[in-house]
Amino acid sequence: MPAARRFLRDRLHHDESVVFLARSDRIPVGFAQLYPSFTSIRLGRMWILNDLYVVPSARRRGVGDRLLERCEEFVAGSGAEGAWLETAVDNPAQRLYARRGWKLDREFLHFDWDVPNTRPRSARRGTKGRARRRRRA
Repeated sequence: MPAARRFLRDRLHHDESVVFLARSDRIPVGFAQLYPSFTSIRLGRMWILNDLYVVPSARRRGVGDRLLERCEEFVAGSGAEGAWLETAVDNPAQRLYARRGWKLDREFLHFDWDVPNTRPRSARRGTKGRARRRRRA
């Protein structure tokens, strides 16, 4: 976790990320993280909803809905064209996204390309074996 904390702290310190934290009785129960991006097609800023997480004990209590609503308010207030996210095909949060008006893209495919790593696996920080694609939102 120290690497994740350091990474997040650096993103916030350099204004490269926006994070919303949900609390219940002052205890963190979820968070959402947005990263800025741009779209040349729509000629403006977009936001990437990279993370939306609610602890299992707080799920089905509206926490995710409130976090997503807060993200939407922020994006709309920032003057951006909109936001996008990607998620696992089996993620039950898809129902939340659809209910709030997020549209499933059935027209475009998503491809990833990883920079080849020339360091030996044992020298890679924080990874075990081949790096796996991270799940977003």
